[in-house]
Amino acid sequence: MRKLKRCAAGTALLALLLACALLFAGCKITFPEKQAVSSDASASGTLSSEDASSMVSVSGDSASSENTAGNSSQPSSGGGGAAGSSSTDKKPAAPSSQTASGGKAEQPVSSAPPASSSGNAHSSESAPAAKQVCYLAIDCKTAAAKEEYLAKYDERILPRDGVILARTAVEFTEGETVCDILLRVAKAHGIVISKSGRGSFAYIRGIGGLMEFGCGNSSGWLYQVNGALPGIGVDVYKVKAGDAISFRYTVERGDVS
Repeated sequence: MRKLKRCAAGTALLALLLACALLFAGCKITFPEKQAVSSDASASGTLSSEDASSMVSVSGDSASSENTAGNSSQPSSGGGGAAGSSSTDKKPAAPSSQTASGGKAEQPVSSAPPASSSGNAHSSESAPAAKQVCYLAIDCKTAAAKEEYLAKYDERILPRDGVILARTAVEFTEGETVCDILLRVAKAHGIVISKSGRGSFAYIRGIGGLMEFGCGNSSGWLYQVNGALPGIGVDVYKVKAGDAISFRYTVERGDVS
């Protein structure tokens, strides 16, 4: 009896299991339509037009951002090339006359003068004044000829041969006067000049320490140009090329001719 009961219980359990299996086998499981489409698309490898367009838009933005990131390290030529163009289609850009901001690029500036003006550069400049030559001599031979004056003065003031400055060639520019020549040459040779007045009133009172009235009441300095007394002041006579200027000390009237 116990075996029959166990067998009956087992048969009932088996029947229950078979009934459950038949119940599940007869049920149909459904899913949302969009999910089914996506699952079918994934399985078949195709996309719907709506999904395809959304994915193209996303991929296009990604490509654009990648191109922007990739091109940020490249120097800008200032041009407005088409977005998304392939780098293999790009040609070397010609030098641009504009900067990236649209303004003109700075051009190198040549330091050389224009060709048209270079030929006239020297002609437009005024040539320096040509140097001319005159001659200057200083002597006190009339005083050196008298023993009383030689004894009175040191040789540095009254040289024994009476020559204070031998004939010397002097370069000068047009417009200089006899006084200008004397002062410049005397300074170069360390000869002290005592001068009073200016212009037509200029007068040479002493040369090298030998002063007017130093050898008598009529003594003093005269100047000659080409052996003659000009008759005008030393600061008025304008020197000419080749002039021979002599400053001579006179002791008595007429001893200098």
